[in-house]
Amino acid sequence: MAASFVSNAKIMAPSKENYSITLEQAHGEYAVCRLDAHAAIPAWADGAGFVTISRSAHELSIVCLADRVPAGTVHEGGWTCLRFVGPFAFGATGIVLSVVRPLSEGKLGVFVVSTFDGDHLLVKTADLPEAIRLLADAGHVLTLPDALAPYLQFDQYIDGNAPAVAAKAAELAAGCASDEAIVASCFRFVRDAIRHSVDFNLAQVTCSASEVLEHGSGLCYAKSHLLAALLRANGIPTALCYQRLAVGADGPPFCLHGLNAVHLKNHGWYRIDARGNKPGMDAQFLPPREMLAYPALTAQERDLPELWAAPLPQVVEALSRCRTVEEVARNWPDIALLP
Repeated sequence: MAASFVSNAKIMAPSKENYSITLEQAHGEYAVCRLDAHAAIPAWADGAGFVTISRSAHELSIVCLADRVPAGTVHEGGWTCLRFVGPFAFGATGIVLSVVRPLSEGKLGVFVVSTFDGDHLLVKTADLPEAIRLLADAGHVLTLPDALAPYLQFDQYIDGNAPAVAAKAAELAAGCASDEAIVASCFRFVRDAIRHSVDFNLAQVTCSASEVLEHGSGLCYAKSHLLAALLRANGIPTALCYQRLAVGADGPPFCLHGLNAVHLKNHGWYRIDARGNKPGMDAQFLPPREMLAYPALTAQERDLPELWAAPLPQVVEALSRCRTVEEVARNWPDIALLP
């Protein structure tokens, strides 16, 4: 379990008040770094996002966005940063404790940094869905306005503002009592009603959401574009995700597989795969349990962790350049793995 670090008395003294704290998730993934106690503060430490730098007789500790940390730096990555939305009186007690206690009782490790004006809580990104549930049960609220904005935007491929796509999004949401019900409805439509081009031996290559809806077919990438457009049109943050899979039994060659992640209020980011089921494949929407079409099994296969707001360029290039699905299959998009 990760340690909790605090720098003032807000967490120390119990309070008789029952706080309902609003926490705002910062964009990106964070890392906690350790340098030699006498090291100079590196230039890469400062920049966008939350940054804290602490020096003791034993170490120089830096918390910053993980993508700025150079290779070879001693660090622990995979943290999500939550900011306490104040203001709070400097001498107020029990504020941090009211948030940390349910997480601790739920066996989640945390990292807390207190500044003059407020507090920041870091939890493991892998624990975020459980942290959201525990915090909500304790009466706290998690908001993500800035972080989620890119996953609600339309573009030429995620064209949820196209009249036909917007109309289908409204049709699929009709009668749904919750965001999860809307996700389930849209997911089942794209998974079951939109034909996977390879499974049905179709030649037509589609890319944008409106093209997929018009032709009723698409490869996994194109189907993920349509699902993202339908959900964003309903105000539900939706990302594009990818796996790197062997084309044959073991590979090489390898190719990207397209799927989605949707942000659910009670679970955080949750991946779904609307590729289309067939014998031996059973992708479902059953949060918090993740049921994808493909496992990543071989040494060079990967579940890529990034959440993309727009399609990868190599995916768009393949779908735009190739005239038939057979031609795409001879030029499957792939991505180089980092060492």
